[in-house]
Amino acid sequence: LEDILENHTVIGDIEDGNMYYRTKGGATLIVSDVAGGVASMRVQGSLQYDQGRNLTVQRIYNQGNGKSYILNDEPMMTTRNAVYDILQKPEFSEFFKLLNGTGLLTNLQNNHANASQNNISFLSKFHYTVYVPTNASILALQASGKLPTWEAIEVLAQTDSLAAERKTDIIRNFVKYHIQDNAVFADKNAVSGNFETAIMNNQLKVFYTLGVTAGNYAITVTDKVGNVRHVTTDTNLRNLIAREYLYDSSDRMTASKIFSSANLVVHQIDGPLMYDNNQFN
Repeated sequence: LEDILENHTVIGDIEDGNMYYRTKGGATLIVSDVAGGVASMRVQGSLQYDQGRNLTVQRIYNQGNGKSYILNDEPMMTTRNAVYDILQKPEFSEFFKLLNGTGLLTNLQNNHANASQNNISFLSKFHYTVYVPTNASILALQASGKLPTWEAIEVLAQTDSLAAERKTDIIRNFVKYHIQDNAVFADKNAVSGNFETAIMNNQLKVFYTLGVTAGNYAITVTDKVGNVRHVTTDTNLRNLIAREYLYDSSDRMTASKIFSSANLVVHQIDGPLMYDNNQFN
């Protein structure tokens, strides 16, 4: 109940023109047609968003220090999708293959079971963005001989296990550079900044970053070697919301509470992101 209440609460304004808002509980709330008030305003939890269903606002109470919106329907609920589930889309298949072999997916974290059985292991109680390069751009990188394939690593492991592990690290680090702290949506209002990714620069002991500029329903991402990538305009492949739950028990079938959760947004981008000119060596 506490989780439901916190994910019905937004600290701040939801009438500034955006559609996507962070709740007090860390999840994403979707708001549309605010200007028309109760006659047209619609809200969605990420579960309703996945299902294409709107909840209607029956009444608005302006209390001076905040507003209460009375819904005419069921409570807003959060998505059942983990990143693993979203990556089942055929347009994400090559990135999914890479992630699936990295060992970064787990069904148990610090003795806490998760809902999907395939959570990303290093996520914590925060919000994140996952950028998924197109299938064609990943295949081109592999065809160039830069990014290894799991098939090639499997063959290499039969004769040189150390070399195979180095190649595995190349893929693992490639994937981790496509996951950044802070969920950034393709939305109306401007957002810009340098955001840390999941891969650390071991020499400087800092995380590699991505430069992100968002606004007017578009996002551009600049990597550490200067490549500029663009989030797709296809609404079926951007602003896809995931939530990865950890339960209060090591057995998800007997768990009674949410221990923690990570909230994510997934976007397709038009090319891979690079953190170093020598990362494939």
